[in-house]
Amino acid sequence: MNIEDHAKELANKMVGNWKKVDNFHWVSGSRPSDANNCCRIHLQHRDSNIGEVSNAEIIKKRFESFLGDLSEKDVSLEKVNRWDYGWGEELVIRVYDSEGNITPAFLEWAKIDLSLSNYPLLDEDDYYDREYQMKKDNVKEVGERFLEKPSEGWVEEIVSYIMCSYPEEYEQCDEYTSFKPDFIQKVLKELSFI
Repeated sequence: MNIEDHAKELANKMVGNWKKVDNFHWVSGSRPSDANNCCRIHLQHRDSNIGEVSNAEIIKKRFESFLGDLSEKDVSLEKVNRWDYGWGEELVIRVYDSEGNITPAFLEWAKIDLSLSNYPLLDEDDYYDREYQMKKDNVKEVGERFLEKPSEGWVEEIVSYIMCSYPEEYEQCDEYTSFKPDFIQKVLKELSFI
């Protein structure tokens, strides 16, 4: 399917999608005058995993030129608060312009949607950078319990060592499962940090 056909099909599905959300209401003053020509797209929330956060940040970068007040631009970024998942971020995108044509902003969303339908990450480098940083943060948090005066660069050394010597442990550590303290202690001993 070419992008224009995908955009038309997606536009028909998404325009006015906010009307189908139970208990939805626009934040005071945020409802655009042509709200029926707009859609809302959930980007991320308090408990989003690394993939969702990575994709959200890439999407926001791709929409920078479209972002602003909906009286002047075709996309706005809104912060929302919900009882079930805390804070969240959503894009409001104008689907059709005043003449009924798909906006360039929505066409950009259609490209993103098509990309995500083929592969779950928009930017693998960004995702793996975030994953690596999460693992470094975890090693730092746990390792500092065992070290009195850590040397500079110790976190990167530990993470690299785990990646090479314990690839299974490295892969199992994600946003839901941290390195266990006894494992970090073992690695610190192996590398003569303690």
